Amino acid sequence: MQPSTLLPLLFTGVLLATVIQLEIISIAFQKLGLSPRSALLLMLRALLGSGINIPLGSIAGNPAAAPPPDIPAWRRIRSPATPPAARRMIIA
Repeated sequence: MQPSTLLPLLFTGVLLATVIQLEIISIAFQKLGLSPRSALLLMLRALLGSGINIPLGSIAGNPAAAPPPDIPAWRRIRSPATPPAARRMIIA
């Protein structure tokens, strides 16, 4: 296919996929009993809330394993010489 015919076809496919997704979301909100205004507010709050990352706590993680001794020295370039003592995993 030539690019001049492929580009409108690609644009139409993306537009169709977007419209189908929006229809599925609107049907889901209607089944939940939300009005269009409250559904819009819910979507905007979810979008804004996804940008805020509040750490709730942290737990101890597993220390990195040392490379096995049978690996030649030239293959250990990417691995650290000594593993870190302790890692913390942040729960957000």
